[in-house]
Amino acid sequence: MKKLLVQTSLFIALVVTINMNLQAQDHDKAQGPKVRSLVVQEENFGKGAAGKQIESETSYDQAGNVAEEKEYKDGKLDSHVKNEYDKDGNKIKVTEFDASGRVLKYTVYKYEKGLRTEKQVFEGNQKLKSKKTYQYKFY
Repeated sequence: MKKLLVQTSLFIALVVTINMNLQAQDHDKAQGPKVRSLVVQEENFGKGAAGKQIESETSYDQAGNVAEEKEYKDGKLDSHVKNEYDKDGNKIKVTEFDASGRVLKYTVYKYEKGLRTEKQVFEGNQKLKSKKTYQYKFY
C-alpha cells in the first residue's frame, strides 16, 4: 500500500511539473516579438492568371489589437476598416471606408465597468442609423 502511495505521489508530481513546463513555454511564446502588420499575397498560376496580388493587409497597435484592415479584390483596394480602442483594450470605434477613402459608416461603442452598454451606428454623413443597448443581469 505504501509503495502504491509513493508511486501515485511521484506520478502526480511528474504531471504537475510537465504541466508547469508547458505553461511556461506558452507564456514565453506570448512574450515574443509583437506583430506590427501582416500582408497576405496570393499568387495565381495557369491560363489567364493575374500573377501575384495583395489579398489583405492588417495592422496592429502596440497592445496587439487590430488597428486597421484592408481587403483587396483583383489587386485593388475593396474595403478598409480602422479600429480604435480605449486604455482598457475595449473597441470604442470602427470606421468603414470605401475604396476611395470616403467614410461609409462608423460604429461607436460605450462601456461601463468593462461591459459594452451601447452600440451606435452612424452613416458617413454622421447621421445616426441605429442604436443598440446592452443590459446585463448578474447572479
